Amino acid sequence: MKETILKEYGLSAKCFLDKFNSVKRNNSETFVLFSSKLKSLLSQYLDSRGIENDCEKLVSLLISDRIKSSLTEQCLKHILSVESTMGQPFWMEPDKLSIVVDEYMANLGHTSQVTSSFIGQGNYQRSGAI
Repeated sequence: MKETILKEYGLSAKCFLDKFNSVKRNNSETFVLFSSKLKSLLSQYLDSRGIENDCEKLVSLLISDRIKSSLTEQCLKHILSVESTMGQPFWMEPDKLSIVVDEYMANLGHTSQVTSSFIGQGNYQRSGAI
Protein backbone atom coordinates (compact mmCIF):
# COMPACT_ATOMS: atom_id res chain seq x y z
CA MET A 1 0.00 0.00 0.00
CA LYS A 2 2.85 2.38 0.88
CA GLU A 3 4.44 1.75 -2.53
CA THR A 4 1.14 2.53 -4.30
CA ILE A 5 0.71 5.81 -2.41
CA LEU A 6 4.29 6.88 -3.14
CA LYS A 7 3.85 6.02 -6.82
CA GLU A 8 0.50 7.84 -6.99
CA TYR A 9 2.02 11.06 -5.66
CA GLY A 10 5.21 10.70 -7.71
CA LEU A 11 7.42 10.24 -4.66
CA SER A 12 10.36 8.31 -6.03
CA ALA A 13 13.93 7.86 -4.85
CA LYS A 14 14.96 10.64 -7.23
CA CYS A 15 12.38 13.01 -5.71
CA PHE A 16 13.68 12.35 -2.20
CA LEU A 17 17.29 12.86 -3.30
CA ASP A 18 16.38 16.05 -5.20
CA LYS A 19 14.60 17.44 -2.18
CA PHE A 20 17.43 16.44 0.18
CA ASN A 21 20.00 18.17 -2.06
CA SER A 22 17.97 21.33 -2.58
CA VAL A 23 16.09 21.95 0.67
CA LYS A 24 16.99 25.22 2.40
CA ARG A 25 16.44 26.19 6.00
CA ASN A 26 13.72 28.79 6.45
CA ASN A 27 14.67 31.79 8.59
CA SER A 28 11.80 30.95 10.92
CA GLU A 29 12.85 27.35 11.59
CA THR A 30 15.44 26.15 14.06
CA PHE A 31 18.45 24.10 13.06
CA VAL A 32 16.98 21.23 15.09
CA LEU A 33 13.91 21.27 12.84
CA PHE A 34 16.04 21.65 9.70
CA SER A 35 18.23 18.73 10.79
CA SER A 36 15.15 16.63 11.40
CA LYS A 37 13.81 17.48 7.94
CA LEU A 38 17.13 16.48 6.34
CA LYS A 39 17.24 13.24 8.31
CA SER A 40 13.70 12.38 7.26
CA LEU A 41 14.37 13.06 3.57
CA LEU A 42 17.60 11.05 3.61
CA SER A 43 15.88 8.18 5.44
CA GLN A 44 13.10 8.13 2.85
CA TYR A 45 15.68 8.10 0.05
CA LEU A 46 17.65 5.26 1.63
CA ASP A 47 14.47 3.26 2.33
CA SER A 48 13.36 3.67 -1.28
CA ARG A 49 16.75 2.32 -2.40
CA GLY A 50 16.63 -0.65 -0.01
CA ILE A 51 19.35 0.52 2.38
CA GLU A 52 18.56 -0.49 5.95
CA ASN A 53 21.36 0.17 8.42
CA ASP A 54 23.97 -1.32 6.09
CA CYS A 55 27.04 0.89 5.86
CA GLU A 56 28.57 -1.11 3.00
CA LYS A 57 25.41 -0.73 0.91
CA LEU A 58 25.31 2.98 1.72
CA VAL A 59 28.86 3.43 0.45
CA SER A 60 27.96 1.49 -2.72
CA LEU A 61 24.86 3.64 -3.28
CA LEU A 62 26.83 6.87 -2.86
CA ILE A 63 29.51 5.67 -5.29
CA SER A 64 26.86 4.60 -7.83
CA ASP A 65 25.10 7.96 -7.56
CA ARG A 66 28.42 9.76 -8.01
CA ILE A 67 29.26 7.72 -11.11
CA LYS A 68 25.83 8.54 -12.55
CA SER A 69 26.43 12.25 -11.98
CA SER A 70 29.43 12.08 -14.34
CA LEU A 71 27.66 10.34 -17.23
CA THR A 72 26.47 11.87 -20.47
CA GLU A 73 22.73 12.37 -20.70
CA GLN A 74 22.38 9.53 -23.24
CA CYS A 75 24.38 7.11 -21.13
CA LEU A 76 22.45 8.07 -17.99
CA LYS A 77 19.15 7.39 -19.78
CA HIS A 78 20.48 3.97 -20.79
CA ILE A 79 21.56 3.18 -17.23
CA LEU A 80 18.22 4.29 -15.79
CA SER A 81 16.37 2.13 -18.32
CA VAL A 82 18.51 -0.88 -17.36
CA GLU A 83 17.90 -0.21 -13.67
CA SER A 84 14.15 0.12 -14.22
CA THR A 85 14.04 -3.49 -15.43
CA MET A 86 15.70 -4.78 -12.26
CA GLY A 87 13.91 -6.07 -9.24
CA GLN A 88 14.40 -4.45 -5.84
CA PRO A 89 16.58 -2.48 -5.28
CA PHE A 90 16.33 -0.36 -8.42
CA TRP A 91 20.02 0.58 -8.64
CA MET A 92 23.21 -1.17 -9.64
CA GLU A 93 26.19 -1.72 -7.39
CA PRO A 94 29.27 0.26 -8.55
CA ASP A 95 31.04 -2.80 -10.02
CA LYS A 96 28.07 -3.78 -12.19
CA LEU A 97 27.31 -0.16 -13.04
CA SER A 98 30.90 0.41 -14.18
CA ILE A 99 30.78 -2.64 -16.45
CA VAL A 100 27.47 -1.55 -18.03
CA VAL A 101 28.76 2.00 -18.57
CA ASP A 102 32.03 0.76 -20.10
CA GLU A 103 30.10 -1.58 -22.42
CA TYR A 104 27.78 1.25 -23.44
CA MET A 105 30.68 3.59 -24.16
CA ALA A 106 32.60 0.91 -26.07
CA ASN A 107 29.60 -0.14 -28.18
CA LEU A 108 28.15 3.28 -28.93
CA GLY A 109 31.24 5.47 -28.58
CA HIS A 110 29.47 8.45 -26.98
CA THR A 111 32.02 11.13 -26.11
CA SER A 112 29.76 14.13 -25.54
CA GLN A 113 31.12 16.96 -23.40
CA VAL A 114 27.76 17.46 -21.68
CA THR A 115 27.30 15.46 -18.51
CA SER A 116 24.06 15.06 -16.66
CA SER A 117 23.75 14.95 -12.90
CA PHE A 118 21.80 12.10 -11.39
CA ILE A 119 19.55 14.71 -9.81
CA GLY A 120 18.75 16.21 -13.19
CA GLN A 121 21.15 19.15 -13.42
CA GLY A 122 23.32 19.48 -16.52
CA ASN A 123 27.01 20.25 -16.21
CA TYR A 124 28.38 21.82 -19.36
CA GLN A 125 32.09 21.54 -19.99
CA ARG A 126 33.68 23.89 -22.51
CA SER A 127 36.14 22.56 -24.98
CA GLY A 128 38.62 24.51 -27.08
CA ALA A 129 36.31 24.57 -30.12
CA ILE A 130 33.13 26.64 -30.09
